[in-house]
Amino acid sequence: MERRVCSVVLHLLDDASNDVQTIAVKTLAQLLVKVQEPQVMDITRKLTKLILTGRDELRDIYSIGIKTLIKDVPEKMVRIMCSVCSIDMMMCQ
Repeated sequence: MERRVCSVVLHLLDDASNDVQTIAVKTLAQLLVKVQEPQVMDITRKLTKLILTGRDELRDIYSIGIKTLIKDVPEKMVRIMCSVCSIDMMMCQ
């Protein structure tokens, strides 16, 4: 169930409406503390990709999502999340 919820919210990050994307990022912040490691990795990948390749006018929103992710992710997942960010950033360059 949580995988489907995360998938739907991540899909909303691709919505044409800036308001929908903003709400999706705020929703992800709430999900972070409740989902398991694979979903945290998916959220990290999506936000990293959007910061690097997404629309310029929404980069601040995506950055807030990453900031929230870093602040709120459970301590046991920090190392994995950081490695996912690093790998994704290298692949986009």
